[in-house]
Amino acid sequence: MWKKLIESENSTNTEQYSNSGILKGIPTSGGIIVAKSYVLDDLISVMPDEIIDNNDKDNEIARLETAYRELRKEFEEAVDKVINSNSTIKTIIESNLLIIKDDYIKKNIIKIINNGFSAESSVIKEFEIQKLFFKNSKDPILRERSIELDHIKQRLVSRLKHLYINYSDSRGKILIADNVTPTDLVQFVDAGIRGLITEVGGIASHVSIMARAYDIPSVIGVRDATRLLIDDSNIVLDGFSGIIYYNPSFSILKQYSIKSQEIAQHKLELGSLISVESKTIDNHKIIISINADKPDEMETAMLTGSVSIGLMRTETMIMDYGKIPDEDYQFQIYNKLAQIVYPNEITIRAFDIGSDKYSEGIPYTETNPALGFRGIRFLLARDDVFRHQIRAILRASVLKNIKLMIPMVTSLNEVTKTRTIIKECMNELDNQEILYDTKIKFGIMIETPAAVLISEILSKNCDFFSIGTNDLTQYTLAADRENNLVTDIYDSFHPAVLKQIQMTVESAHKNNIRVAICGELAGHTAATNLLIGLGIDELSVAPSILLELKSRIINSKYKSSKRLVKKILDLDDSNSILQFLEENNN
Repeated sequence: MWKKLIESENSTNTEQYSNSGILKGIPTSGGIIVAKSYVLDDLISVMPDEIIDNNDKDNEIARLETAYRELRKEFEEAVDKVINSNSTIKTIIESNLLIIKDDYIKKNIIKIINNGFSAESSVIKEFEIQKLFFKNSKDPILRERSIELDHIKQRLVSRLKHLYINYSDSRGKILIADNVTPTDLVQFVDAGIRGLITEVGGIASHVSIMARAYDIPSVIGVRDATRLLIDDSNIVLDGFSGIIYYNPSFSILKQYSIKSQEIAQHKLELGSLISVESKTIDNHKIIISINADKPDEMETAMLTGSVSIGLMRTETMIMDYGKIPDEDYQFQIYNKLAQIVYPNEITIRAFDIGSDKYSEGIPYTETNPALGFRGIRFLLARDDVFRHQIRAILRASVLKNIKLMIPMVTSLNEVTKTRTIIKECMNELDNQEILYDTKIKFGIMIETPAAVLISEILSKNCDFFSIGTNDLTQYTLAADRENNLVTDIYDSFHPAVLKQIQMTVESAHKNNIRVAICGELAGHTAATNLLIGLGIDELSVAPSILLELKSRIINSKYKSSKRLVKKILDLDDSNSILQFLEENNN
């Protein structure tokens, strides 16, 4: 592709197309791709008040039932396609499928049809109502994010109007869209797209997460991308910087051709890093671990040379099981995971659930679950749930490679109460003559400003910290990481976030405990030297980027990174910080 484009550009004997230019967005999945563009048009153009004749009601309901049936089949086929992929992708598709299976929504649409509106208009009306009140819904999936409702609405209306995407047309191209649904992305990946550009979305959105899992270079938040870019334009997508060149000059093509070849060679060389120790040029060791949910993910991660599992999210077990599993069921899972990673360590986080993920035992609907009854607050209130999980983790700890961690800490009281419960569970196991690790390590998530400000006190009562930069950024900047309206505000490179990381590390090291980062920042290309310089001891990332991260670490210098951080923390804003990092990172 590179050769053809360069020859084509050179033959024009001109430096640049008349309609060429540069766009900038948020890089969410690294890589450099040059290819033709494939622009996905908005297929929906429906009036929300389309009236029908009374005699057409039965026909409209039948059309709706057919659309639902076809859409359900489409999503089930998508789940089958990703069954052997990263389990995160499967979970995302299944969460959409739950919305489609919700009979409550469909019944409401039928009521609107019976009031005299077309099936398309009825779908739009009902889903807009659900979007408005989704936070008060009894269905936790609907409370998760309103954008998922938009996705389903679009797919239903498309089915009703018999508008279908010809996915095969995108083969070998860069997909450009206002937004793209998770199921569409599965289809596009299957068809062979090489890159992704969207106008909306956040770095923690479902599509961004899936792009990283698929290792597809992507840039999001590119304003007017579908208006400025047309089909079959020459595109250079830089998933590291977020820069997009359309109809680029010969010199730009040549420059990126060289970069692309270097990256391809670099990826070939990464395989040799599996047995290499993760330490800087000047011998400062940084532990690399992975974030995972299930045994199959961990087995794969072991093949990439992971030394530990930095975060095992247990709440996905609830979503898969449909309810909170009992102690024996949990024990079987934790025990298997401990055996898989042995002799390496695994950090098991207690259920990080609240009303946005699980409603049992929560007395009323919360208007803002992110600031509500969740994490350790829920666990301490549901003593029965917490004790069963702690006992299961303790029983599985006989290999002495399990660490226990609690989420959403804001006070010392939450830590001391948890330690008391752990001790009581240990006493119960002693009485039953059940073996466990009597010195199991106990740690907490640092993901609230409150925890940061009292981190010195907390560090005296813990064995380790793990900083969740996604939530820490969200709570520090008062910016919902799932809200597209504040995507530009949600920024983990904000000086306030970086200074809190520094404060946490200083408090922890003062009391001789280690600090890990398990949020998205841990794997960010621009952040590696920054985090090394801040003194982070462990970085926990997705398995797909583990070796790339190791490569960056072994080519860094600890002393140089420390000097870099001193200069960075004097800068006033994230733009200055990112520019400085770009100029100084090798």
